[in-house]
This record gives sequence, C-alpha cells and structure tokens, in this order.
Amino acid sequence: MKRFKSVLAIAVVAAMTLSVAACSKSDSNDKKKHSKKNSDNLEISFETESVSENSNLAEETVEETGDLNQTYYDYVANAIIPEIGLSDVDSSLIMAFGSGNFHQQSDFQPKLGLLSADVRDYNGDGVLDLVTYSLSDMPSASTSTGVVMAERWNGYADNFLSVTARFYTFENGVVTFKNQVDSITEMSGDSIGTLIYGVYDDEGSVFIYGSCNTETPETYGPRKTNIYHVEGDSFVFDATQGFYGFGQASVDGDPNVIAGTAGVDFAPTAMGTALTHVNVNVFEDSSVDCNGSVLGGVKVGYYESMNDVEIKLYDLSLLRSVLNSGIGELAARAPMPVFEAPTNIVPEAEANALVDRVTASTGVAFNFDGVTLIDGGGSLLTYSSASNVSLKIRYSADGKLQIIDSTYKSTSPCEDWYTVKDAVFTDAQLAIDPSLYSTFLGHCEWNQMSQSNDNVSITVARMDDCFWTIRFN
Repeated sequence: MKRFKSVLAIAVVAAMTLSVAACSKSDSNDKKKHSKKNSDNLEISFETESVSENSNLAEETVEETGDLNQTYYDYVANAIIPEIGLSDVDSSLIMAFGSGNFHQQSDFQPKLGLLSADVRDYNGDGVLDLVTYSLSDMPSASTSTGVVMAERWNGYADNFLSVTARFYTFENGVVTFKNQVDSITEMSGDSIGTLIYGVYDDEGSVFIYGSCNTETPETYGPRKTNIYHVEGDSFVFDATQGFYGFGQASVDGDPNVIAGTAGVDFAPTAMGTALTHVNVNVFEDSSVDCNGSVLGGVKVGYYESMNDVEIKLYDLSLLRSVLNSGIGELAARAPMPVFEAPTNIVPEAEANALVDRVTASTGVAFNFDGVTLIDGGGSLLTYSSASNVSLKIRYSADGKLQIIDSTYKSTSPCEDWYTVKDAVFTDAQLAIDPSLYSTFLGHCEWNQMSQSNDNVSITVARMDDCFWTIRFN
C-alpha cells in the first residue's frame, strides 16, 4: 500500500503514547523508542508503552472447552464483566444536556462498561483472538482528539466518552490480556453525534476502524476515522483522516506524521471502499451495505429541544445474545461485506498537459506537488507556483475530470492568480461556455452567484483567501 502524500479535509491527530493510540509493535511489557520523519524530513520521536491490566483480569486461568469461542465468552462473562460491567443497551436514555459532561452524570453510569466483544484471528497467526470494545469516561489527554487539540490548538479539554479496544489471546492454557487502545474513537462531553466502530477483513488482513461525527450546540466538532490492526501482540495505528477541530478552527499538518501512524493509504484498497459504506443507519436497518462489519456504536441527538438529549447504545456483535443463549447465536451475525478495490485511473498526462497549456499562455510555471488517491476511488493532482498560486485537478475513479480549483492564501490576489484563472476558463480543450465565465474574467467582482449550466458550474469568491472552482457535472 502507498503512503499518504496528503489528506483531504484533514486537520489531525497527535504523536501519542500507546495508551492513547497504540502505535507500539512491542510485546506487552516492553518499552521502545520509535521515530518517524515528517514531510520536511524532521524526525519525530515518541515512546510507546503497552498497558498492563488488572492481574485478576489479565491472568485468570480458564478451562479450555475445545471451542476457543466458548472459552473467550466464558472469560468475558466470568472475568471481564465483573471487573468493568456490561453496558446497558436495552433502552434509550433521555437526559439534561449542557450542564457538564453528559457521560459523567449519574443517569449515564449504567451505560458505561463492556459494549461489544468480537472473536476472530486478529493478528493472522492462525489462533482465534478476543477484542473487546468498552465505553468509558476518558481523560482528554488519553484521546487522540484531546492530545492534538491541547497541543496544537485550544480546543475541548475536559473528559470524553471513549471507546476502548482491548486485545486478548490464548496462550499457555489461559486467556491473556496483551494490549489496548484507550480511545479508538471518542466524543466530547458537550457534543451530540455518533460513534461507530467495527472491523473489515481486507484479503485476510483484519483492520479495526473507529469513527466519530460530532457537533456542539454552537458549531461542528471532530469528524474523523482512525484505523488499526493487530501485529503480534500489539495494536498498530495505521492511519487517521478527517477533521480534528471545533468550528472552523483546525490543526495544520499531516495527521499521520503528527500521530506517528504507519501512514498507510487505504484509498486504492477494498478497505478504503468499505469505509465509504460505513454509516450509522446500520444500527436500525440490517440491509445497509456495511452490516456484518460494524460491531457497535453510540448515537446522541437532541430530544424535543436543545436542553435534552436522547442517547442510544448499539451492539451488533451479538455479545448479549451469546451470554444469554450460547455461542450458537453467532450464526445469526451477518457475513462480512465484500467490496472490491476501485480501479483507479489517474490521468496524470492529461492534467500535466492542461497545466502546460496554462503556463504557455500565462508564463506562470507550476511545480507538480503530487497525487492524492481518494478513499472509494478518484484522484487529486496538486500543483503550485513560485507565487504561491495553487492549482488542483480532481478526477473520478474512472478518470473523468470533476473539479479544477485554484487558491491564493490572501484576501488580496496576486496578478498570477488572475491570469491563471482566465487561462483555465478560456482553455480551448475544456470548451467551457463563455457565458458562464465572462463576468469572472480579469479583476472581477467577488462573491458573485455561481454560474452554471447542465455541464459546468463556476464559482469565484474571496473569504479568508481567494479561490475559484470549476465543477464538471
């Protein structure tokens, strides 16, 4: 798989200890120092240390029944649930909102604890493993969002409602705790929205994803996805993408560099396609494409007014059915959905030819900055001039031109931005109807209504920066 070259609509995660993001590939009691280099070739060092668990949970001996599935669920019932509790999913909870972290209020406490459990060969060694997913009240510093916002921007700093993943395997005749990620996804205590998590088997490799989509009463909040897999006895943080911030404030930089992830680009893989299908509708509609992949989640929404919220918890792992009626209940789980990786055509020659025509017409030379493959298919080719005018050309997965845009990061455009705009609008091979761009030529007026027909839409505007966009329908 290719590494991320850039990420669309991303702000970030942070370099974190294993208790935050499980970057470690070490055994459970090892402590090692790792380093990665960012795009400026600056080395970022961070320490990873695996989490030890309460000994009565991590080392309790269980009698193997001959069915490792049964052994794991017996362990869940006899060791894990007595320790952390089983979250109440039987009914929704309606409670007051806006008076502190909703998940710290006494009415919410029965919702904390073990939410889902999943048995499969997570690390590919031929032995079934157990991963549990639990809800907890997590300090900000132990979540990816909290660490990044505290370090890079003054965001939400109180505790979060968090989904913690714990990895167990069977060795030397006992179920043994190995590793955990404190927060594969999380929600701030002043937010509404959704948490959703699950697994996807991409050609025999099992990946874990945790996503959130949140907003506060005033504005929107983090909307991001983290991806992990298990290697040996430890979680590995493969990638992160999405928006890390509150309102219009976000954090600059490549989140995969800052977080110390493996930086894997899932866009051209079946995993990338799968993530485009994951949505919370699966909680209440078993026909949704991602059914069989999602394991559980949380949904928090306003109830009748903004003074109250309704909270629903969902477990699609069938944990409670197994605890009540035995492992035969697992036969009712939907099969893992199968998605094919997109055939992603990248028309680099076509994009370069357009840029060359612009340069010949204007004298403005552009550097080719690279290609970003888009999850689910498609590509974005990015160029920049010495005068800091950007030119971005986006294609669909099948190579059709979708969008051309240009940005100059100033409220006062430079002359190159004007001339590049005019050269693209009037490019003979693009064959855009002149009536759509005539009012936008030269030193045009700003924030006009977009001009469009059935084939093309054009916008020219100035806000925090100057930009124009051509969208091909």
